[in-house]
Amino acid sequence: MARISVASQVMLVALLVGMLQPSALGELQPAGDGAPQATSVGQRRPFLTQRRRQGPPHAVPRQRFKVAEQQFEPVPLFVMLQLDTVDPGSFRLKEPEILREQLAELKRAGVAGVMCDVWWGIVEREGPGIYDWSAYIDLVEMVAAAGLKLQAVMSFHQCGGNVGDECFIRLPWWVLKVGETNPDIFYTDARLFRNTEYLSLGADEEKLFGIDEENLRSPLDMYEDFMASFAKTFKSHMGDVITEAQVGMGPAGELRYPSYPLPFWQ
Repeated sequence: MARISVASQVMLVALLVGMLQPSALGELQPAGDGAPQATSVGQRRPFLTQRRRQGPPHAVPRQRFKVAEQQFEPVPLFVMLQLDTVDPGSFRLKEPEILREQLAELKRAGVAGVMCDVWWGIVEREGPGIYDWSAYIDLVEMVAAAGLKLQAVMSFHQCGGNVGDECFIRLPWWVLKVGETNPDIFYTDARLFRNTEYLSLGADEEKLFGIDEENLRSPLDMYEDFMASFAKTFKSHMGDVITEAQVGMGPAGELRYPSYPLPFWQ
């Protein structure tokens, strides 16, 4: 999907926060002292005279509606960070000083927190079971220092090839290598077009991935190990800074078939 700049997001958030501030509701009542009124073309008529009801008549209650004054809490707002917050080339935070300023702006605007993709292709890029969380550790600490919360998205799909994708992050190389000899791990259409942005659900339990034959894992094993490593690494921040974790379930993180891959249609 298309992305807008953080500056534009801050302006929109400030507007929304202003609209969602606590408010009070006063007394409500029907129009006039009689039955409710309905507007017709060019005139106003009593509601009950517009259409005759069949069967016994029903009394129309004449009462005043009053809602006790209540205070409503503001809705917490989270802003999505850029897809390449962790740079896919250096595997470090991209422009950290600018990011720190953006987080401060969001805090001043009344935002509760931010959401960020945690890319499988970045964290486990070096090999099976080898996790590099260093950039995301820096991000969590920066978010905490800004007084914000973080929603982490476990992104097991490729970034790139969809509308609005501004960077390219493949699946881990050792996963794609299996696909060279076993292309059926990818979604395949009737023309044998292979979509490599996500592993097919049909391969979920196939133990095909690993360095040697004795330590092969299935996609479900790999996803579980990845999330277990995430939970262990960020244990001290769980519930305090990291308030929510979401799991991507397909192409672009959506539970669907890759029915409209942009490279194919272009």
